[in-house]
Amino acid sequence: MSAFATSSSSSSASAEEATAHDPPSLPLTPLQSVAAHGGRRGYVDVHAHIIHEKFIGQEARIADDCVAHGLDYVVVNGLEPASNRQILAYAAEYPTIMLPALGIYPLDAACHAIYTDEQAAELEQLHQARSTATGDDTATAAEAAASPSSSAASLAPWPLPASPNWKHPFPPPAKFDVQAEIDFIEAQLQAKTIVAIGECGMDGHYLTDPAALAAQEAVLRQLLRLGVKYDVPVILHTRKVEKRVFDLLVEEGVRKADFHCYCGKLNLAKQIAEAGYYLSIPSAVASADKSSSFAKLATTLPLNRLLTETDSPYMGPVKGEANTPVTVTQSVTTFARLRGIDEDEVRRQLRQNFRDLFGL
Repeated sequence: MSAFATSSSSSSASAEEATAHDPPSLPLTPLQSVAAHGGRRGYVDVHAHIIHEKFIGQEARIADDCVAHGLDYVVVNGLEPASNRQILAYAAEYPTIMLPALGIYPLDAACHAIYTDEQAAELEQLHQARSTATGDDTATAAEAAASPSSSAASLAPWPLPASPNWKHPFPPPAKFDVQAEIDFIEAQLQAKTIVAIGECGMDGHYLTDPAALAAQEAVLRQLLRLGVKYDVPVILHTRKVEKRVFDLLVEEGVRKADFHCYCGKLNLAKQIAEAGYYLSIPSAVASADKSSSFAKLATTLPLNRLLTETDSPYMGPVKGEANTPVTVTQSVTTFARLRGIDEDEVRRQLRQNFRDLFGL
């Protein structure tokens, strides 16, 4: 098993600042290593999940493949405490190609507002026990949820939904101290060990009730404010709530943002681009029909507002196969074909977009 799949320690120690004339001393932070070694051929992947069960034991090969295929940088996105720390370790081992971004995935951000059938059954048992003990037939399950003896009490400070809100065929995210993780991300920003905040955002597909959406929004607002405070990009998940997230960016004065794997309406995408934000298109576009939403984005939006991503191991050109960052080369070819322009022109502009957003 890969060390990156089990590591829980953070490699957040920051090296001394490099001078204008002398190379930085080892060990280098990711940002210092990038500055010291420079770029390659101009391909970039702004959103990938290399720390993933599908890639256990393959992390070194993936890094080597990225270099061999001419990628300059891959932004490896975190989701929750475990992956965030593993990403720091991974990026420290491959600092000239893998750039760390730490985040809190929307479902994880709402972990304390998720209410399962099992929890509902527990609350009902507590409700019945309390009613029997007190003889009070008016006691409600919602009151029982406030009992210190109930594991459901950990759902605070978010109000319980009126009914269970997790009906999916996979387990809900594990609960963790969300505020402590936000503080950890800020500590990495202070140490300049990460290049962005992400993945973060809101999800209106898996969680639709007001309590869960409120929990996601509260966490996102904190992360957006960190992005503004430290002048770093936020990499956003916005499924089914694209307009709300866009509104939050404007409200919070966010200057640097990428809408990862944008799946919303084209008119809203144009507004997002006009506001100065970026939209990244996954390499699934390479095998998509010209009428697909990704192809329409690649054709219609200004090229200086687009970025390439893979969302590895997902969203690749071949459905059912694990995607890797090297497929961004296919995206560049596809962009050029769809727009009817030279491939080198596309690659240079996308590389400039990455430089403008990340400063690298």
